[in-house]
Amino acid sequence: MSKVENVYLVGVIPGPKEPSLTEPNNYIRPLINVFLFSWMRGHHFSRSASNETLARIVRSAIAIVVNDLPGACCLAQMASHMSHHICTICLLYGKEKLGDKNYHSWQKLNNHMMRASAMKWRDATNENGRKDIFDNYGVRWSELW
Repeated sequence: MSKVENVYLVGVIPGPKEPSLTEPNNYIRPLINVFLFSWMRGHHFSRSASNETLARIVRSAIAIVVNDLPGACCLAQMASHMSHHICTICLLYGKEKLGDKNYHSWQKLNNHMMRASAMKWRDATNENGRKDIFDNYGVRWSELW
């Protein structure tokens, strides 16, 4: 059972319109920076509620993010489920594969390849280069990388 003291809402992206394609990075960049600092250096607490004399270093990480499918694709900067990249975890490509129920033959996306593609997208010098990378790999740069 969830306890209210364990729930932490970091933020909600304001409306009334959906953000542009890469705008979510502007919202999550400050959060990622806080978590990077916490993971690398930790936060020092001189005492805790259970022990007033024992200092602790606490490190934080993002363990899970809960979104609907469009929100998850937006946050991860992955192609939408309506694109030809119909899955964010496997190599199914093309809308004609929507009926493919041979799950055992589906190949998983390679995390290293996706990260490299996202970095290529980030480092591309023009919009045509970025469009080509996105069309081929279905990923843009996300601060989560």
